[in-house]
Amino acid sequence: MTLLLMFVSLVFFIVIRMPIAMSMLLSSFLYLLLDGRFSYTIMAERVASAMDSFPFLAIPFFILAAEIMNTGGISDRIFNFAQAFVGHIQGGLGQVNVMASIIFSGMSGSSAADAAGLGAIEIKAMLKEGYDPGFSAAITAASSTIGPIFPPSIQMVLYGVMAQVSAGHLFAAGMAPGLLLGAGFMITVAIMARAGMIKAPRRPRASLKEILRATREAAACLLIPVVLLGGIFTGSFTPTEAGAVAVILALSLALIYRDLTFRDIPELLINGALASGKVAFLIAAANIFGWIVTREKLGHMAYEWIVGLGLEPWAILLLINVLFFVAGLFIEGVAILMISVPVFVPVLDKLGIHPVSFGVLVVLLNMIGFLTPPVGVGTYIAMELAGASLEEVMRPMIPLFIPLFVMALLITFWPPITLAIPKLIFGF
Repeated sequence: MTLLLMFVSLVFFIVIRMPIAMSMLLSSFLYLLLDGRFSYTIMAERVASAMDSFPFLAIPFFILAAEIMNTGGISDRIFNFAQAFVGHIQGGLGQVNVMASIIFSGMSGSSAADAAGLGAIEIKAMLKEGYDPGFSAAITAASSTIGPIFPPSIQMVLYGVMAQVSAGHLFAAGMAPGLLLGAGFMITVAIMARAGMIKAPRRPRASLKEILRATREAAACLLIPVVLLGGIFTGSFTPTEAGAVAVILALSLALIYRDLTFRDIPELLINGALASGKVAFLIAAANIFGWIVTREKLGHMAYEWIVGLGLEPWAILLLINVLFFVAGLFIEGVAILMISVPVFVPVLDKLGIHPVSFGVLVVLLNMIGFLTPPVGVGTYIAMELAGASLEEVMRPMIPLFIPLFVMALLITFWPPITLAIPKLIFGF
């Protein structure tokens, strides 16, 4: 009964728009208050335990790296590079938008940083060339979802900490889905342009001189994902150390390009600390919540209920797809991850569903929620940048959901799409 009251109070707090971290903290406190078996000091102990995590340190590093990249001119060079290579393809700057997001995702791992930082550059260029504000916002929001799927990824680090799974394995598992998702977006944009569904002015093919110039200007930036992923997959450094390397490389390049001065650094550090603090608070609250879920054996209860349904593992994953999609309409993705992992991971392990594959699926489903109102943070960010209404954005957005849903089904029914590369690199 006490556990039920905890979940009811959590839903109530979320419905009244209380921040997710505070909702989880208060509902956990209510449980401890009513249960009476545990000292309130357990909350302080769980907060300390949550913060005492080496993998968790990767998150503030990647947040700061994304802040530097968006401020220090790196995003501009990535966009110009992508424009030189794919700007002439059917769909024009829509294709550039996707390619730039793929490259940027190999550095930051944050969909919000992509949508707000690189997205501002992309939308400005698209509006200048006569693209509709609605489509400009739609493709910017959609392409930003590649960030947390293609490594490195902040959400995968969070999942890894919660599920006790290697972040390196998760990063490798996200490579194929991330690249295929980007290809799916590019194909969709080309079809939409050819069918006249969007206004996409054709651009002339860039000359060899323009391509070489764009490549030269972006060369150092393009080395960042190579160094990060190469270092992680060869074992040269951990994902946490990769975050620190990303900060050093991004800051060095921004200073060399003179797009950033030493006077700008304090503000970047403050912004990074504020963003990291929000995530840390959420992790601390989720750790308390997860401890209660584990103590009450909710995972075992969920397992018995699911087994009682008599479903095959693929059908269970399909059911989870639906549950996450519905939850994503109302709850922010990171919060869903924090609430669901303690419940579902023990269940999936007993059913023989690989936690690495499930981790990629969870992040992908969260990215669908990143686009879908009424929460739809990514859509609202891009909508504001483009000055478009929600209706104008959602109309061209609908076809862009197709690659996301197709990828979710592929991961559900064909796990090798996520497990082949980790097995090749790490041999697990």
